[in-house]
Amino acid sequence: MVLSATRRTALVQWARADHLVIEDDYDAEYRYDRAPVGALQGIAPIRVVYVGSTSKTLAPGLRIGGWCCPRISSAR
Repeated sequence: MVLSATRRTALVQWARADHLVIEDDYDAEYRYDRAPVGALQGIAPIRVVYVGSTSKTLAPGLRIGGWCCPRISSAR
């Protein structure tokens, strides 16, 4: 489900307290009933792993997907 702006802000604040969020952008390409919502990964790229798929629109038989994860470094 798409979170409200208040819930998205609360989730990003929680993630910035040294937590990690996995954002599954399932069926993002099929949002015709409302304006698209930006990914949380763009707001907090260090704390959010973004997972998405284009398999339904590009090549259903290939099951193409991808993810974008934060760079992990040993220095904090």
